[in-house]
Amino acid sequence: MTNFVKHVEGQAAAVDTAVYGREHSRQRMPLPEDYDAKRNYADLPKLFPQIARIFKGVLGSYTRYKFPAKASKSEASVAFIAELEQFARENGATAIGYARITPDLIFKDFVIPHQNAIVLISEMRKEPFITAPSVESMVEVAKLYADTTQIANQLSSYLRKHGFSAYSGVSIGGSVDHTRLAEKAGLGKIGYHGSLISPEHGARVRINVVYTNIENLPYPTSNEHDWVLDFCGMCHKCIRKCPPQAIRQDPEPDLDGRISAIDNTICGPFMAANHGCGVCIAVCPFSLAGYEKIQHGFMAAQAKRKQREMVEKERDVEQN
Repeated sequence: MTNFVKHVEGQAAAVDTAVYGREHSRQRMPLPEDYDAKRNYADLPKLFPQIARIFKGVLGSYTRYKFPAKASKSEASVAFIAELEQFARENGATAIGYARITPDLIFKDFVIPHQNAIVLISEMRKEPFITAPSVESMVEVAKLYADTTQIANQLSSYLRKHGFSAYSGVSIGGSVDHTRLAEKAGLGKIGYHGSLISPEHGARVRINVVYTNIENLPYPTSNEHDWVLDFCGMCHKCIRKCPPQAIRQDPEPDLDGRISAIDNTICGPFMAANHGCGVCIAVCPFSLAGYEKIQHGFMAAQAKRKQREMVEKERDVEQN
């Protein structure tokens, strides 16, 4: 699957507007299949329908690269953007955002056809996923990989039909860091567990992208979800519950200053041997209680703390 996906999105090199990852860009994290781990092949019959859908979706992406779009325009009206978002939601996307891709978001040795990105997320259902690691949670992940690839294919066709250039990304093992891209698009914030925490579904999301020549996409200028990391710094539930202890208590910056708390050398092999794991997402309070409830409680606690600190400060002044 890894080499197949890289071959598919590698077709972007033939596009005039192709953008490459930098020499010091991050290596794409290996997929579970890339690790030498003992697997339970008895699970394959349950997985096969979704695996077949994934391959069908990837082949659909491939045809869009092999038959380049002939764009007649590069700017979209506000009305068209609204229609585009409605179309995406009707086909399964639960949130849509926009970001301009910079080379640091492209994995090393990978290439994309356009810098402009339409970012899509869809929900992994709570009931099967909170059983992670399990066959049920693994099937749900595979289903969402297939769903989000299909949505991207449909959206790229829709854009081409209306005169724009568009290429669908592959949601599994793609050319860009989808999680960082979704964060840049303002769709959420990356938690200590390395997954996007969204206001719609917490960490129970899968992400994909459509590359397009539309130059005036409504890119966000800020991210209202930055407070999430402050909560993560207090919570640490994913750290405590991680079976192989692959999440650090003190996140470290990478070469681009981006914070990361995951040790992939520990996480990856364990995922490969244990149904893709997913415990950190399953136990994340945002996945269980919901974004708004946690935000309300956290902000109320922060306000009380600040009020208490102010009272203590005033008391110290009076005593001195």
